[in-house]
Amino acid sequence: QQKQLAIWSQLLYRYFLKNDIKEFSVTRLESDDFLLFNNKRISGRLDRAFITEILKLLASSKKVEFKGTGSDCFLVYQLSLSDLTEAIYGWAKRTGKIGKVATLVEMSSHDDLRGESFWGTPEELLLRAVQELQKSGRAEVIDLGDERNINEMGVKFR
Repeated sequence: QQKQLAIWSQLLYRYFLKNDIKEFSVTRLESDDFLLFNNKRISGRLDRAFITEILKLLASSKKVEFKGTGSDCFLVYQLSLSDLTEAIYGWAKRTGKIGKVATLVEMSSHDDLRGESFWGTPEELLLRAVQELQKSGRAEVIDLGDERNINEMGVKFR
């Protein structure tokens, strides 16, 4: 069963990467429309317990992260956290952003950044990466709004 679990988790993760999926939900994995886990020809499907084990394995290997305790939704790491961190800082250096501020929304979805390895990454994951940059002294995470709203978060690169 452990070997099957490993194979299914690799298959699911490759599916996420191939289809550029950065957020997903357990509900969608269990739906009849999710054909990877549901074979209508043979009336076979993975059960909820096995899907849960697949996700636990992916979470333990830092390939997915649930949005909160008991959450149905999870984020998919297209890059490891350290690779994401380095990609963001590399971009900041290449584009003259050192000493300047960029918002998480801009980094995630601005058309000028299309083609960067982190473009399209959910803001929650970008926040974790820039927090790592902050820990290493290469950036400062700043709140640009009145409340702690991830859509109003930015980073000043050092």
